[in-house]
Amino acid sequence: GQRLMSKSGVNRELAMLSAFFGWAWRNDLVPANPCERVKLFPVRNRRLCPLTEEQAAALMAACTGRRRHLYPIVLMAISTGMRRGELLRLRWADVNLEAGTVWALETKNGEARDVPLLPSLAAYLRKARAGAPNEALVFRHSDGNPFRSVASSWRAACAEAGIPHAHLHDLRHTFASALVMAGIDLNTVRELMGHKTITMTLRYAHLAPQHKQAAVDKLAAFWDNQKPSLAKKVVHS
Repeated sequence: GQRLMSKSGVNRELAMLSAFFGWAWRNDLVPANPCERVKLFPVRNRRLCPLTEEQAAALMAACTGRRRHLYPIVLMAISTGMRRGELLRLRWADVNLEAGTVWALETKNGEARDVPLLPSLAAYLRKARAGAPNEALVFRHSDGNPFRSVASSWRAACAEAGIPHAHLHDLRHTFASALVMAGIDLNTVRELMGHKTITMTLRYAHLAPQHKQAAVDKLAAFWDNQKPSLAKKVVHS
């Protein structure tokens, strides 16, 4: 009972209070939002734990039986980088199977983005739809009701896969990491991830150290091509 709350915990409490007072202010119940002038604690979130290929395969294999509803969620998360909220709010109207894309509307930064689908994922979704109407959720219970949470099935699948401390958000990191290690430029990764600025995407830059060597190689090639003209200038001078 005497433990101090973490800085991130304090920030979350303040965010909830600010949302409450913001609602009250918009409805003329209070004269102002007192939380607007409260400065949040600076928090540096360094957790970046992408899954290895072996871990990802083990996780997919664990999404069977009573946890089979988790399989398509994990498959899409790891191949599109979509957030949990984006996935669970996704409707068939937002999925274009002909074009092989998904339209993520309710995003964290408030900006919708177009997400390409892997051909194998598009084929899986084509079978999964089975005539479901456009307004239906893509991921839902068999009775059509939305998932309130997939936390318990997620924990069970991770335990069976040997990664008990993995988070669902780690699949988003796995997607980004795979792109960077495949040589995709960071700005394209930023667009696919839906990052508003490149700052968030730069967390993955260390996974592709070869881009530094490639830059130096291009510079070396440039100066090698300039040698004849440089030699002439030295002679004439």
